[in-house]
Amino acid sequence: MLSNTKLTLGVLFAVSLTVANVVATKVVTVGGFTVSAGFLGIGVAFLCSDLIAEIYGKKEARNVVNATIGGLVLAQLLIYIALWMQPAPFFEATDAFQTTLGGSATIILASLTTALVSQNLDVIIFHRLKDYTDGKYAWTRNIGSTTISQLLDTAMFTVLAFGILPLFIGGTLSPWSAIVSIIVGEYIVKVGVAVLDTPIFYAIRGFIGNKDKNKSTPFEAD
Repeated sequence: MLSNTKLTLGVLFAVSLTVANVVATKVVTVGGFTVSAGFLGIGVAFLCSDLIAEIYGKKEARNVVNATIGGLVLAQLLIYIALWMQPAPFFEATDAFQTTLGGSATIILASLTTALVSQNLDVIIFHRLKDYTDGKYAWTRNIGSTTISQLLDTAMFTVLAFGILPLFIGGTLSPWSAIVSIIVGEYIVKVGVAVLDTPIFYAIRGFIGNKDKNKSTPFEAD
């Protein structure tokens, strides 16, 4: 059961983070806030990484995170190769294909860098909080680690993508007032997602615990 769960959570984490990076170039409005369309995928990814950290420990969580980042680099390379290939004469969606998948270099580089840093930070904070509470009050580490690392994730991505990288590799340089506005709005939405997914965290945690109640489990009940 636990091995199947680890595989499932690892796949869900990788898929969610990959999709979040692919759709990050689209800007949407949620609750009056302007955010990247990748916010939901990021939320699912943080939930999965917290569950992996909770059930399997820090080492396994970091392995999944870093392997996924490597997969993201490969995925982006494959996308660029597909964009570079000569389209067939009868393929009429070349412009749409290029627009959808050919995100700016600043967005892609900022997204990959941010994912590497914030996801590893989430694992570290999660276990610091778990040690501090002696394994109790799982909600504190689920919400606490995510809200702290999401702040870094949001601020780092926005500043890199719209404020720093455009100075060196081209792109649109946004005013700092707009950058701050994006950070605040997107962070509020992401914190809301983190709070809403806490019951899901408990449900999956409890489900696995019930399935393996006759086995030694790596986490304690609250």
